[in-house]
Amino acid sequence: MTAELRAQDLRPPFVWLWEFLREELAPFPGRGGIVARMVIASTLMMIITMVFRLPYGAYSAFYVFQLSRESQRKSIQSAQTIVAAFGASAGVALIGAMLVLGDPGLRLLWVIATLFVMFFALSTMTSYAASLRFGYLLAIVIPVFDHRISAEAKVEQTLWVVFVMMLATAIALWVELLLVDR
Repeated sequence: MTAELRAQDLRPPFVWLWEFLREELAPFPGRGGIVARMVIASTLMMIITMVFRLPYGAYSAFYVFQLSRESQRKSIQSAQTIVAAFGASAGVALIGAMLVLGDPGLRLLWVIATLFVMFFALSTMTSYAASLRFGYLLAIVIPVFDHRISAEAKVEQTLWVVFVMMLATAIALWVELLLVDR
């Protein structure tokens, strides 16, 4: 064993965690503004969710943190990617549900195929952000089709998920563009 390995073995446990947290939480110029914009966007989304009693509010309040905040251009590109990925995943969910809604065996195959497509997209697409958003919405929507409610209610719930996620994206982008330092 080398001296470095022996020194690492003698360190107290979780020192690596402390070092990681110290490095990640180190202040840098603009961090306060980024945190303020994230808090404002999340708070606005929760106020809208509570006032209008929107379903899936917990997902939407969390989702405002997903927008890229590197620059205005990156924020706009991130929002466009999110909307496109949500549209694609809503299409996959609704078309797949139309094809298999009445048959539990086909439904199981659809869920397996959908999960395969999600994970395949994560591993092969050049835009990790787009594939992640695609899978995120599908992961929320798949359980909706297991509820014992009418087909119309299932489609309505799917559309609510898409609407609330796109609203969260729009609010995060609006706050980012309105309050970003110029």
